[in-house]
Amino acid sequence: MAFGYQVLGFGSGGGAVYSVDYLVVAGGGASGYPSYQGGGGAGGYATSYCNSCAEALTVKAGTYNVVVGAGGIGSSCNTATGDGNASTFETISTTGGGHGGSSGAGDPANQQGNPGGSGGGSGYGGPGGEGKGCGNTPAQPTALGGPQGNHGGLAVGCGGSGAPGYGASGGGGAGAVGTNGNTSNGQPGGVGKANLITGSPVYYAGGGGGGAAPGVSGGDGGNGGGGDAYTGPAPGPAVPSMNGTVNTGGGAGGTSGTPDGVPAVGGSGIVILRFPGSAAVSVSPGTNTVTTCVGPANDTVAKFTVSGTNTITLP
Repeated sequence: MAFGYQVLGFGSGGGAVYSVDYLVVAGGGASGYPSYQGGGGAGGYATSYCNSCAEALTVKAGTYNVVVGAGGIGSSCNTATGDGNASTFETISTTGGGHGGSSGAGDPANQQGNPGGSGGGSGYGGPGGEGKGCGNTPAQPTALGGPQGNHGGLAVGCGGSGAPGYGASGGGGAGAVGTNGNTSNGQPGGVGKANLITGSPVYYAGGGGGGAAPGVSGGDGGNGGGGDAYTGPAPGPAVPSMNGTVNTGGGAGGTSGTPDGVPAVGGSGIVILRFPGSAAVSVSPGTNTVTTCVGPANDTVAKFTVSGTNTITLP
């Protein structure tokens, strides 16, 4: 929707030149390893398709790689893993969401959520482990749309905010920070952002909800694919933590200790490119899609949903 950002050095001689609006969302982060885990941070978010956004890209005819980042997969061992993976198209690259932290009482060194496009939520408070998973890491330039995302929430007890408790914080989302932990329930993940690039409003890059001790409620995932956290089992049945939704970049919901000790998985990212007019573009593999006649301008929209490297050919 904003045009004029020139990409040089592609193609040769003449041939068509295309102005391309984009939405590039990285994979969301996993929840932390077992014990009252923070929610995963949402994958980094970048777009030219909104008011006051970054300028569209200008590219020549040719074949280009498009990378869709996979969601983070956490470890059930005592290791801090599970960041999401980057998504890219040409000069646009977004960073995977940071994984959630764990119980500070179990391992203070891993209480803090990890940095990323949006930061992971911290585990419940304990000795040490102060801080939060920082979002927009590395910082995205203003020319490319400003921050990729937001911070995860602080663990309760950090920075003088109160006594340690059992409610982990939510992961950051593209549209808001994750909610800080408290002494009871797990806390919500940050909301994502809605985008109209496909012709209809869809939310992307919501943070995962923070986990909690058995018997209390886990946090809800942020709108935009963030996974809900573990809840239960008393007074009702246990509800497992939820993975981030595929192709949204949503962060995973935090889990609890026994019996739900396996981290949830972050949602895979997505790349969507919108061309003015009925450009005869082609994509591979075939699980990706091209839709023509989108909106009053009859634009063409290419949507990439397959994790890994894909291609688009501009005639």
